[in-house]
Order: sequence, then structure tokens, then C-alpha cells
Amino acid sequence: MKTCSKCLTAKEELFFDKQTRAKDGLKSICKSCAKDLNKQRYSRLSKKILEQVKEWQKLNPEKVAAAKAKYREKIASQNEQKQD
Repeated sequence: MKTCSKCLTAKEELFFDKQTRAKDGLKSICKSCAKDLNKQRYSRLSKKILEQVKEWQKLNPEKVAAAKAKYREKIASQNEQKQD
């Protein structure tokens, strides 16, 4: 059992993400609290994050094209499996 430093609830260790630098190998906040913090961060910084993504995409068109092709292949194979 470990206590979340955010919600102060005692939870099983499986409810905590791994962090190799921590003494016990787990983060100090539980997964649900981390998810809430990430949502708050994204809502606060969404415009900046989207600008950074667009800039990266402009600088790396070959990586974007490769990722899109891989995604299309994945979707096509999933659709084939559904039809079978």
C-alpha cells in the first residue's frame, strides 16, 4: 500500500506509475491524479502545444508522412480482420 501525495488516499501499488529514480520505484501521485493534472495542464497550454506540434510537423515532413502511412496500414489491417 502507498499513499498518494495529491489525494492522500492509500492505494495498491498497481495504481501508481513507475519512476526508476524514486526510492520505491513508483511516482508519488496515483494514476488518476496524474491524469487529472495532465488534463488541467493541456487545457491551460493547448494552444502552445498545438503550435509546437505544427512547427515540428513543418520541420519533419518525412516523419509525418511515415507515421501517417503506418497508421493507414494499421487501420486497413483492422478493417480486414473485421470483415473476416
